Amino acid sequence: TLGYRNFNDYINQLRILEAAQRLLQEPETPILNISLDVGYRTLSSFNRAFKDIQAMTPSDYRIHGEAEV
Repeated sequence: TLGYRNFNDYINQLRILEAAQRLLQEPETPILNISLDVGYRTLSSFNRAFKDIQAMTPSDYRIHGEAEV
């Protein structure tokens, strides 16, 4: 009823939302650190989930994200 496919989809949405905020608020923090902080075990899984949800890579989001938010 909330529009998520399953519980994991919901958790990923929350994690990526927090990561997106931190990417813009903490430009000096490495993307790897942010991905680990929000609960991803590998950078590749974080990048894949981020791109699926935000339609761009974390690096691109950090550069262009302010215009999108």
